[in-house]
Amino acid sequence: MAAVPPASTFPAPHSQCSLDVARRDVLDIFENFYYFNSEPTQVAKYADVRSRLSTFASVDALLDELRYQPGFYDRGFTYYATVEEVDQYYTAGEYFGFGFSVGIDDDGAWRLIDVFGGSPADSAGLTRGDTILAVNGTLTSMLDLNSESTFGPSEPGVVRTLRILHLNGVEQEVTLTKATVGLDPVPPARVRVFDVAGRMVGYVFFRTFIEDAEPLLRQAMVSLVDQAVALGGTGIDDLVLDLRYNGGGAVRTAEVLGSLMTALDGDVFFSYEYNDWVTTNYGDPNDDVRRFQFEADALPGLQNVYYLTDAGTASASELTISGVSPYMTRSVLVGAQTGGKPVGQWGLEYCNRSMVLFIVTFRTVNSMDEGDYYTGMPVDCAASDDWDHPLGDPSEARLGAALDHVESNGAICTAPVMRAAAQSLNGAPVLAAPSAIAGPSLAAKLIRAF
Repeated sequence: MAAVPPASTFPAPHSQCSLDVARRDVLDIFENFYYFNSEPTQVAKYADVRSRLSTFASVDALLDELRYQPGFYDRGFTYYATVEEVDQYYTAGEYFGFGFSVGIDDDGAWRLIDVFGGSPADSAGLTRGDTILAVNGTLTSMLDLNSESTFGPSEPGVVRTLRILHLNGVEQEVTLTKATVGLDPVPPARVRVFDVAGRMVGYVFFRTFIEDAEPLLRQAMVSLVDQAVALGGTGIDDLVLDLRYNGGGAVRTAEVLGSLMTALDGDVFFSYEYNDWVTTNYGDPNDDVRRFQFEADALPGLQNVYYLTDAGTASASELTISGVSPYMTRSVLVGAQTGGKPVGQWGLEYCNRSMVLFIVTFRTVNSMDEGDYYTGMPVDCAASDDWDHPLGDPSEARLGAALDHVESNGAICTAPVMRAAAQSLNGAPVLAAPSAIAGPSLAAKLIRAF
């Protein structure tokens, strides 16, 4: 039986090394792989940090020091997770939780924005739009949504009692126990086709970019065409892709989605850019440019795509929008400004291979050399996130706004109110400061799920 350091020296649950080792591993990874190492101020930082490495009380404190301009360029994009959690999320397509995602409205209320089918929350009758008033007797106004102590660690058997205000006005106390929750990245019930003035408009809600999503995305495209034919059409004229809560994930899955949308084969989707050290030691010119690949289930002839977006739309979601848009006649963003993450991470193991550091390692640009949307992608048509209606309901504000745009050929569109003080790097005005990635688990960081 292996001897391990006392629990107080662990940098995170399930780690298999001392804090001293974890700190050294993390700093070593930064000095080699971090994308922003071309910035002189970042390189100068490492010698200073190494001289006082033992003073950092945790890996979190070290990351707070090492991230490059954390108010703008690395807003929590570099973080760690256990190997078990990474495998569970990306490979098994699961997480330990109650099975709901949470948003906070303008009044500070905690609203359920999504409930996962078959989860403890779903079994207890919770639905999108319900409000969490209190957790274990403490009002949510006194709690931090992103603290692990609020909903407990990502482990089975954790129990919380929630006071819920349902959409129908009924108040109820519900006790939930964390269990394995399937991520269900492309729920079949949210793959729909609408006949809008004779145009076949497909709708797909896409929750997260994981390996399991790839066959489901292919099935979704087939289902859209079948539904369109059943409605008297010949195929899909317009696609509404709902990415409002999709914080990204596997780039490979984005390549599959982009190929399904464009029906292209060999055209440039996007390109990678690394720091000089990574380019020298790991670079592969044949792999730095990523191209669309033939997909038998692609939507042929699709020219108009509507993206439903929010601050939670980030990373691989934004990469998809950026990479596909040059090939479309009409790309319309409906909802609210995206999160603003034009960089991506490699997951590098450390701490005796028990932990994974997701460190910003690359930047991406599309076929027109466009990128750097750190302040987010501005929307074309503003629409609120209508938590009083189910996702996929044409009466829901964002989906309704996209369908109105289709029917009116663009005449119906609520322009966002711009603030001249905030601009994206290409000069386009945006609505608000970019948001940070936060949350105690991968599910919370990527899809606001607990």
